[in-house]
Amino acid sequence: NMSESVQLSTAQKRKYVKALGTNCPWCNSGDIVGESFDIEGGEVTQRITCSECDKVWIDIYALKSVEATT
Repeated sequence: NMSESVQLSTAQKRKYVKALGTNCPWCNSGDIVGESFDIEGGEVTQRITCSECDKVWIDIYALKSVEATT
């Protein structure tokens, strides 16, 4: 339940994004698991779980660019 989740500080969010989401923002473990992507209204989200401390959070992705395929 997301309403029961522990909030991330602004500093934790910045550090996590700067590190490209490779480690848990709470315990810094690299043992994190992402579920499938959820696409809705131009926003892509992914629920992530840390196998070390059991914290759960949502990664939010933004469209960066587009390229044609051949």
